[in-house]
Amino acid sequence: MALPYVLARRSLAFGRRVSLVLLVANVLLGALLVAQGCLSAAVGDVRHVMLGILCLVAGIAVVAVEFVHVAALRAHAAFLFSFCGRGLLYLVLGCLSVDSAPAALGCGLALVVAGAAFLALTPVRSLSFDDPSDRYAAIVRGPPGADSDAQAHAAAGPSPPQPKTVLQMGISAPLGASSCTLETTRSALMFHSPFGSSTDRPRQA
Repeated sequence: MALPYVLARRSLAFGRRVSLVLLVANVLLGALLVAQGCLSAAVGDVRHVMLGILCLVAGIAVVAVEFVHVAALRAHAAFLFSFCGRGLLYLVLGCLSVDSAPAALGCGLALVVAGAAFLALTPVRSLSFDDPSDRYAAIVRGPPGADSDAQAHAAAGPSPPQPKTVLQMGISAPLGASSCTLETTRSALMFHSPFGSSTDRPRQA
């Protein structure tokens, strides 16, 4: 799906209070990911450096999507815009980055708890991750009621096909055989033999 623009500033005029709470929580958790990435990379070995880079990239992306709309992330990283996806991100990175150092242990446990909280909000149908007044997110999600209409159509089952009659003729020719298929509705099907009916043929003396 072609998105209307590649990069745009996100409006902070929220239509609900919980959106502001989610904004503050996600910015804090993104900052924790950046801090955890710095702490992990400071250890020095290859494993911690790679994990630190991953946490840094994830933290910057989490903070960035709270203030700007990025079409590439909407199209290829849609998990960042749902409670389940964001919760799994926090939970996995928190578990991987937990270390024996007090600061790394505290940041990792905070990410794990936050990830579990986001996952607990996933079954709540009345709470959407994106703000309802966000026009950009509405374009990505589709018009309101589209999901319910699709579910109702699926529950009703496919509509019965219109009755059709298929007439197949085989025509033999000296150079080979060819066939054609005529498909019409029953109400419009009228076939007349080019040789006429049996009553139209001249009787033999």
